Amino acid sequence: MSITNILQVIALFTQYRLNKIHRGLGWWTLGTACVAVGFGFSSLRDHPVFGLFAIVANNVLFISGFTFIHVGVLRFFGQREKRSLLIIFNAIFTLIAIYFTYLNDDLTARRLNVSIAAAIISLLIAWSLFTYKSGAVTASADFLAIAFFANAFFFTIRALTPFFAGPVGDIFTASLTQVATYLDALIISMLWTFGFVILVNQRLNAENRETRNNQELIFNTTPDLVWVTNMVDGSFIGINDGFSELTGFTRADLIGKTSLEVNFWHDLADLEKVIAILSEKRSCKNQEAVFLRKDGTQIMGVLSAKIMTLQGAPHIISVMRDITERKQAEQALMESEAKHRILFRDSPDAYLIIKDGIFVDCNRASELMLRGDRSQIIGKPPEVFSPEFQPNGRNSVEFAQEKIKDALRTGINAFEWVHRKFDGTNFFVDVTIAAMRLEGKPVLFTTWRDITVRKRAENALYESEQRYRLLAESNTEIVWQLSQEISERKRLETILQKQASTDELTGLFNRRHFITAVQLEYKRTSRFKHSLAIALIDLDHFKQINDNYGHAAGDQALIAFSKICQKNIREIDVLARFGGDEFALLLPETDSEQARQALERVHSSVMLQPLILDGKSVSIRLTAGFAISLCGSEALDDILIRADQSLYKAKEAGRNRIGVEITAS
Repeated sequence: MSITNILQVIALFTQYRLNKIHRGLGWWTLGTACVAVGFGFSSLRDHPVFGLFAIVANNVLFISGFTFIHVGVLRFFGQREKRSLLIIFNAIFTLIAIYFTYLNDDLTARRLNVSIAAAIISLLIAWSLFTYKSGAVTASADFLAIAFFANAFFFTIRALTPFFAGPVGDIFTASLTQVATYLDALIISMLWTFGFVILVNQRLNAENRETRNNQELIFNTTPDLVWVTNMVDGSFIGINDGFSELTGFTRADLIGKTSLEVNFWHDLADLEKVIAILSEKRSCKNQEAVFLRKDGTQIMGVLSAKIMTLQGAPHIISVMRDITERKQAEQALMESEAKHRILFRDSPDAYLIIKDGIFVDCNRASELMLRGDRSQIIGKPPEVFSPEFQPNGRNSVEFAQEKIKDALRTGINAFEWVHRKFDGTNFFVDVTIAAMRLEGKPVLFTTWRDITVRKRAENALYESEQRYRLLAESNTEIVWQLSQEISERKRLETILQKQASTDELTGLFNRRHFITAVQLEYKRTSRFKHSLAIALIDLDHFKQINDNYGHAAGDQALIAFSKICQKNIREIDVLARFGGDEFALLLPETDSEQARQALERVHSSVMLQPLILDGKSVSIRLTAGFAISLCGSEALDDILIRADQSLYKAKEAGRNRIGVEITAS
């Protein structure tokens, strides 16, 4: 019996070493070892010196072994034993065994003590197996529970044998009870060892199935693209659902084929780079590459891959995250930032930004206009660059504060102003102030356009008119002649006024006139409770026309676009060129649907009328965004911001379209 249990200890200990993550196996091993040692002590029961100790040790080790097995069952199922009760139970059993061995040598009492204790512990083990079993190990748990219940039944009968089977002999007495006891011990110990091994393996199989199911669930539900390829020949052996949804390739399209056969990589150099990294490091992370869908369209992704072994052969598992939208947004942002940097830096008008009452940025035209450099402008308040009084007699500081307040209230303000250069000379400018937010903080974007020449011409015309009027009044003979340099002067004045309000290239209104028109229409809208629409229009990839065909071709495209627009808008609408390939459109008394129809009409007409550049047909594409103001219920600046947001959303969605209306918050 001792040797048999030692072999069973080895089997359970092997399971324990292989499956340390599962609690309880060590307790089973310890319990079986106690039973094995207990049977070893049985051989010393007749020893003249150690006999009594061997009897007590046999009893205590036997019951302790069952107790440890009970603890192991509870731990295996994630339960905690009632340690204090078990200690008390074993202590009482041990004291009884010692008493009826050393103080009152009574074999019948010892048999009754050990049989009752073994029956109770066996019942506890059986009850724990029945109560705490899980679905994955039900069969093996029921098998063990029945075995321990049978053991409890046997020891219950054994406890009763002294009362109806006659005198109790020692363990070496050849009786049916003793033979049955050893047979029970042999059979039960083999059954529990067999059952515990099956119990562990059933749980391992269940956990493996659960892990495999979870892995398949993760594999198929992740939004990223996941695929597995054979490292030797590069053939696909598996793809997830996300791969099929995004690329259009089905498993039937790919399994058994290589990425080269299905034309999955846009640039084979990217594939070669990944393979080289994997060969050196066995894994790679965050490699950007371009892939092709089944329909040939591109996907920009960031790829991570690792070499793994499947069925003894090396394979590559690859995970790719789609960053197409992010890249497009980054590209649009870069283009927008680059365009605005160019417009800000190279504009012939002076651009300055006021924050917290001082200039924080300016362009090159500002330096040239003031005849100073950037370091002399940044950090200074606006009043430094104005004379004490304006031509109307108003104090420059007080008058400027009024203009700024108007801009903050309405969002934008345009007016004439006299500034002073660093050399002390004064000059006239058209000033536009727009209130906006930069990096989350309020700023004023200021535009200066030098109109000194125009003002001098106006003053000269005025003085000339006064002089000629005086001469005409004093000499009626030359009235007719005077009425003729006056007509000429009026013509010149008209030309000057037109130059001040129109774009030189396209003949459209310029930014200054558009802002003035918007302000006037906004006031009319507020008064009569109408609606108006403001649209912002950009030509898509206009830089490519300049790069491929020259700036003259680019000018031709801008002129053609302007003419097409004018043919498709109403007389009351105001179309202006803001600069470069940026245009703005004011649509009075227009609701959202009417605005979209007008823009779609322009969009369709532009697409249907390609240009002929260097003998090639070149189509113009545009992206537009718009915003609606109802009854003048919000600040003008907010309308322009919403129109710009609508334009940006349209660019994000892929350009060559009309953006959705961004409603007021």
